[in-house]
Amino acid sequence: MAFAAACPILAVRADGLVQFPPAPAAWTVDIVPYNRIDPAKPPETPPDIKKIDITRVGDVCRNVITWATGKITERWGYDKLGVVIVTETVTGRPAFMTGEDIGLDGEYAIGFDAAAFSWLSDKLLKDEVLYNGKKCLHYQNTIMVDHTLSTPNGVKHFTKPLYCEAWIAKETLFPVAMYDGRKLGVFTFHDPPAGTLTPPHMIQKQLEHYIAASQPLK
Repeated sequence: MAFAAACPILAVRADGLVQFPPAPAAWTVDIVPYNRIDPAKPPETPPDIKKIDITRVGDVCRNVITWATGKITERWGYDKLGVVIVTETVTGRPAFMTGEDIGLDGEYAIGFDAAAFSWLSDKLLKDEVLYNGKKCLHYQNTIMVDHTLSTPNGVKHFTKPLYCEAWIAKETLFPVAMYDGRKLGVFTFHDPPAGTLTPPHMIQKQLEHYIAASQPLK
């Protein structure tokens, strides 16, 4: 499953079940090993991501992703342009993502932002618990997710269940942690950043190329 990874500039969800600080804002999501079946045991597959540092200023959102290997990549989302520019993990070169590609599964489907909590509803509230010393509203859900698989006989469509879990601070409604079916992310919110976000040179050049190519022919 891929949550919307374009880093939306929404500060508060319409139903009010979870809130993010309005831009400018910054937070870190630490990816913690988690075995949902038996939390006392390590997961069968360790997380491939260590942490994600997210900064949002105006309509621009930057994700700095630290992988378990130590490699660092970035993804820059430009909300008004509807484009995300990522640095590839293998080559380090920037690549565009637009439209439906932004939500594809894979290494770029990070999504620990407001859109990741779109599945929340009042009826999914399980209980109130302490998580990292904070009183939290604890939500659980199982979502049926559409998948496609290419086979020698053509493309096969099927659905698989995906278990999701969220811990939301009762007092502030800020997210404390979320399990998206693959990764458990623990949130830490920071002081608002000052100034604008300036992308690396390669990202900036790709952005300028995209803007120029998007202009109507005269």
